[in-house]
Amino acid sequence: DGSTLSASASLDRCFPNPFASRTAIQFSLSRSVWVRLAIFDVFGREVALLVDEVKGPGQHRVPWEAGGMASGMYFYQLQQRAADGSASGLSPEMLGLGTGRLVLIR
Repeated sequence: DGSTLSASASLDRCFPNPFASRTAIQFSLSRSVWVRLAIFDVFGREVALLVDEVKGPGQHRVPWEAGGMASGMYFYQLQQRAADGSASGLSPEMLGLGTGRLVLIR
């Protein structure tokens, strides 16, 4: 379920998916930007914040340990911001949002 964020970032599929307890989410950046990678449950509640910082260009792989989480569907979302972290007044399209689906099976 990968999706393109902007000319400077892309969100790749996570692997493995479905998964039993651990998976990894990959994304690519062509330049340094502030990124926020979070996990949400089906009700839209944020259940994990994996990244909230400036990342440099290249391929990034972020593991998620889902210990203690219930079986079911989750969503991962990568948000790209200005390098200074500012987001005020920008629409989601300008921030560059990408979302993917995860299935946790126990």
